[in-house]
Amino acid sequence: MGSLKCTAYEFRRRAAHSRIHAMVEPTQQSIATDSPQPLIVAVLEDLFFGIKISEAAKKAGARLVITKTAEAFWARVAHQPALIVFDLTCQSLDPLELLRTLGASPHAGVATLGYLPHVQEHLRQQAIQAGCQRVMPRSAFSGQVDALVRDALAAAAQPAPR
Repeated sequence: MGSLKCTAYEFRRRAAHSRIHAMVEPTQQSIATDSPQPLIVAVLEDLFFGIKISEAAKKAGARLVITKTAEAFWARVAHQPALIVFDLTCQSLDPLELLRTLGASPHAGVATLGYLPHVQEHLRQQAIQAGCQRVMPRSAFSGQVDALVRDALAAAAQPAPR
């Protein structure tokens, strides 16, 4: 148990034990519209990153919802999240299409952050063109997630310029 290496089964068991599954759609209780905590919405499949973002959100006093469908994503975006995080390699949803549609929606001003393998330069360019405000390699994102979440929450708390 002390080893950093673990099997896929052990990782899933640990993730379930940490209750990451409670943040995954379709739990309707995961978002209370009257909650004073800022909301972070994530589009991802890799629970390792889900756990990292969840821990950063907790430290910053925010709540995280991981969406699994486009309908759930748009339902959460309607609650004005402080940040939307995209795994740009997500296979279950099309992050680029969500970004393009988000940019043409009334929620276009929501902060967006995408991460991807550093070797996928073409995907990085596509994400920027689709409207992702910040795109980072996974390794940089993983190392800076606490500061990224904190900065996004601080920026969202600032009054909008007139």
